[in-house]
Amino acid sequence: MTIEQQYYENDGFWTDDFFLDQERYKITAAHIPADARSVLDVGCGNGVFVHLLASMEGRFDEIHGTDRSAAALRLVKTAKTPASIDALPFGDRSYDIVTSLEVIEHLPLNLYEAGLDNICRVARKYVLLSVPNEEDIEASLIACPACSSRFSPDYHMRSFNSAKMQDLLSARGFRARETFFMGEMKHYFLASRLLNRKTANDGRTNPFAVSIPCPVCSFDLPPGKAAPKPAAVTAGQGVAVDGSGADSGIKALVKKLLHTRTDYGWVATLYERV
Repeated sequence: MTIEQQYYENDGFWTDDFFLDQERYKITAAHIPADARSVLDVGCGNGVFVHLLASMEGRFDEIHGTDRSAAALRLVKTAKTPASIDALPFGDRSYDIVTSLEVIEHLPLNLYEAGLDNICRVARKYVLLSVPNEEDIEASLIACPACSSRFSPDYHMRSFNSAKMQDLLSARGFRARETFFMGEMKHYFLASRLLNRKTANDGRTNPFAVSIPCPVCSFDLPPGKAAPKPAAVTAGQGVAVDGSGADSGIKALVKKLLHTRTDYGWVATLYERV
C-alpha cells in the first residue's frame, strides 16, 4: 500500500463530521441543470453527494459514484465503481454531467491533467467542479516530527480562485457557464485577529481525529487534540466570526460597524460543452 493509499484507506477518515456536512452539497445540487438526467460523481468519497441526489426522487435517471478508496466506497449506497480519476472506465460522453467536488486540489502533478481530460471526455453536456476558495496552502502546512517535512494535512497540492476556475476547462472544449461560492464567513475588526492568534498553533499539528501518514517518510502522525472548532474557518484566511444568528440592537450595530470583509470557503463552476 502506498502512503497515499494509507491516507485515504483509513475508515475513520470518511466518518469525520466534515464529510457529513450537507449544506454545501445542497447548494451544489441546486446548480445542476434541469436537462442533466445522468450524473457521474468522480471522487465521490463516502457518497454524501450522490446520496443527496438519490433522495431527490424522480430528478435523475442514473447516479453513479467513483473513488479509488475502497474504504470510502464501502459507505456508498448508489451505483459505484472503484476507479482513479485518470482512468475512468466509461465511454466518451457517457453521462449528462460529471461532478467532482473537492477532488482536483488533491491530485498530484502526474494525475492532474489526465484527470481533467478524463472528466471532460466522459461528460456529455456539463462538468461541475468545486474546490476550496483562495486557500493559503503555505499557512496550513504542518511538520512531520520524524523527518521535519512540511505538508498539507489535507494533502492539498494546489490552490484555486474564481479567475482560475473560469478558464480551467476552456482548452478541453468546455466554457464556464456559472460560478458560485459557498461557505460564507464574515470577518470583524480585531475579533478575527485575536481568534487567529489564539488558533495559530492548531493548524501546525494533525487536525484530524485519526492518524495521518507523512507523505515523505510515512510516519504516522497521531490524532490531534479534539479542540472545539471555531464558529467558521476561512479557507486560507484563518478564522472568521460567523455572522449568522438573530442579532439585534447594540450587538447588531457593533457587528455592522466592525465588519471588515466577507470570504467564502469554496468556489464552484458549472461548465458547458461548446
